[in-house]
Amino acid sequence: GRSAVHPTISGEVPWLFQTGKGIFSTPVTDGDGAVYVGSGEGRLYVLNPDGTLRWARHDPPSILLRPTLS
Repeated sequence: GRSAVHPTISGEVPWLFQTGKGIFSTPVTDGDGAVYVGSGEGRLYVLNPDGTLRWARHDPPSILLRPTLS
């Protein structure tokens, strides 16, 4: 998918989101620009295009692979 986040030429970071542990996979975006990413503490995060939390699900153990959308 394509991200709805378009960084500026200034090189500024569009947004940051803190997870409980590291992220070891590539995030995935859907058609609405939501970002899906798993983290080392076993939580799947879904973020809005502006970087705010849409929802999260705890699904241990660690999520080390890229999420798949259908």
